[in-house]
Amino acid sequence: MPNYIEMNNKKSTQPYDGNVRYTVVSKNYEYRPDLLSYEAYGLSEFWWQILEFNGIKDVYDFKAGLNITIPENFFR
Repeated sequence: MPNYIEMNNKKSTQPYDGNVRYTVVSKNYEYRPDLLSYEAYGLSEFWWQILEFNGIKDVYDFKAGLNITIPENFFR
C-alpha cells in the first residue's frame, strides 16, 4: 500500500466511460487521495485524476467530509 504521493508521476489515462460513484472523504483519506485511488482502482497513481475530476487544485483541500465524485473505469 502506498505511503506517499508521487507528485511528478502522473500516469496517462483514457477518457472514462461516464460512470461515476459518489462518496464522502473519510478521515482515513484526508489529504491522501492516493489511498482513495488505491481503494477505487487498485493503483495509487490515479490520485490526481480524482482531484482534477472534482476541481480540487491542492491535496490539502482533500479534507474529511468533502463530497466527491469518483469516475469509474476511466483508465480501462
